[in-house]
Amino acid sequence: MAEVSPGTPQCPADQEEYHRLFSECIQDWLDAGSGSFLLRDERVGRIVAGGLQHFDGQRYTLGSWVVMSNHVHAVVTPKEE
Repeated sequence: MAEVSPGTPQCPADQEEYHRLFSECIQDWLDAGSGSFLLRDERVGRIVAGGLQHFDGQRYTLGSWVVMSNHVHAVVTPKEE
């Protein structure tokens, strides 16, 4: 059985709300420009972009993606094998 952290909601509806609110907090934090800005460096951004593209077509299909200054968004569809 999985270990449950204290304060983690147990019923499915409460878990869904917990994850929604947590995701909103993280998104607000990123949108506010919080965190490290290593990806702002073009050299670092190119490394991340290359990493995303490396297995495209082999292990997954890479859809739309963008490297932001402090995070990355990517739509990835895993290959079936």
